[in-house]
Amino acid sequence: MSKTNKLYYSDPHKGRFTTKITEIRKKGGLFLVALEDTAFYPGGGGQPCDTGTLGDIQVVDISQSNGTIYHHLTEEPATTEITGVVDISRRYGFMQNHTGEHILSGYAKSRFDATNVGFHMSERGFTMDLDKPLTPDQVQELEDLANDAVADENPVMTAFYAGKDTRDMTFRAKKQFADDEQVRIVTVDVYDTCACAGLHVSNTAEVGFVKVVGYQKYKGGVRLTVYCGRDVFWDYSRKHAICRHAGNQLSADIESIADELDKLMYRHIDLKKQLDKLRNQNLELMAQTVENDAKLAFFLVDDLESDDMRRFAMLIAARAKVGIVLNGHKYAISAQEQSLLEKFVVGFNSALDGRGGTSNLLAQGAVKADLERVIAYLEGCRG
Repeated sequence: MSKTNKLYYSDPHKGRFTTKITEIRKKGGLFLVALEDTAFYPGGGGQPCDTGTLGDIQVVDISQSNGTIYHHLTEEPATTEITGVVDISRRYGFMQNHTGEHILSGYAKSRFDATNVGFHMSERGFTMDLDKPLTPDQVQELEDLANDAVADENPVMTAFYAGKDTRDMTFRAKKQFADDEQVRIVTVDVYDTCACAGLHVSNTAEVGFVKVVGYQKYKGGVRLTVYCGRDVFWDYSRKHAICRHAGNQLSADIESIADELDKLMYRHIDLKKQLDKLRNQNLELMAQTVENDAKLAFFLVDDLESDDMRRFAMLIAARAKVGIVLNGHKYAISAQEQSLLEKFVVGFNSALDGRGGTSNLLAQGAVKADLERVIAYLEGCRG
């Protein structure tokens, strides 16, 4: 099978082309169509494959085998000559992000000696993993340097070399190349030179803007989340909408949202403390309704967290020999003696298909039996 002529390398902005079909295979309910020429990028170098149509048939995926590119279609084309249309707007977003990633990677290496060891591009923006940790100030410096490079309006150049001809060249690469292997080198002026199969803009100015929107520790280094070009505007627009909604809810303008949120959070903390105090007082009052030295006492609740269930069970067991708190199928049990607790929990779990353990006069777990069976069992134990 002859190799496909890759139009996307000679003109990455090309979105429409006409060519001839050279092969059609059927696989898994799809038609895999090979062409003499294609502008559809099959994906690689961290960049997703293109989408679009061939003869008005949607291209759902693209694969490559031994230099031949196959376009996966839901229908078989009716003609041997066909016109392809690439979603060039989507591709251009990838190109902006990919070139932005190269600029960031180049500066990460030259400025901080941090190597890009992982790169993943999604429909919006990308993540890149550096093998060294960076401080927040260093991340900001990296972003500033990248945007200065964008503003410099310098060319982005690509060229193919035989592997043997790259031995004395300095560039970023994640593997060694064989002598007869074709290597594509992407040079972003003075900022970065890298072996890369992906598609790029032709000038740094086309990247538009580089914004690091997140960073976190990752495998001894740092993972950056980045938006470039149109994706920066998309990110700004959605965040502006969120801020506008938050401002409306808080009756505050955008400049005051942070202060109003702080006030709301402090109020929430104060209210939670008051609620916890009232809840504890209520549990104490409920526990006081239990007769002293009662054989067993239990309560049904539906609004207590695990910590509160355990605390309530202990308050009950301060008066009754065994105290049980039920919240749906969950239980917390306390007793005045460890041996009594362990014996009761064994019987309780066995009779009601439950599971849980005991420790320091406390047991917590859950039963599968319905509530009526559980209550009937406890009533029987109470005698």
